[in-house]
Amino acid sequence: MIRKRNLALFALMSMLLVACSGGDIAEQIIESQDGVGDVEIDENNGSVSIDVEGDDGEGGSITIGGGDLPDDFPFDLPGGGEVMSVFASNDGEATVTIQYPAGEFEALKSSFESQIQDGGYEIINVGEQPGAAITWNMTMGDGSALVSINAGEDATIVGVIYEGLG
Repeated sequence: MIRKRNLALFALMSMLLVACSGGDIAEQIIESQDGVGDVEIDENNGSVSIDVEGDDGEGGSITIGGGDLPDDFPFDLPGGGEVMSVFASNDGEATVTIQYPAGEFEALKSSFESQIQDGGYEIINVGEQPGAAITWNMTMGDGSALVSINAGEDATIVGVIYEGLG
């Protein structure tokens, strides 16, 4: 059985193997591990996607350097962002990182505040450094989400970790 915590390790190991030896060899090496069923590695236009399925049907995927939002992504994203990474398990857990141009912090903060308020989320806590960073920890039903927005000199980064909201 492949465990969720091992999926990240398999993904990291796959990234290293792809960089050193190529996708086919990396797939074969990862597939030879106990509990791992099928591994697919795809390199496309500067991004690497890895899909891992365990013998028990559990698994997930990771994409670095791009990717598409998961179908169950719980928020609407304002335009102008670029998905930088997606880590998603088959059971509805995901971590997504989106990069926006520098200077977008206040607009993004406003957008997420509206969605959180209108979406029926129960806020557990909010941490904020005015003009620079904000994090919301929230629940809805049996699901939860952690959203962070961080302003930097070169970019504004949005991170969303969620489970059970789809």
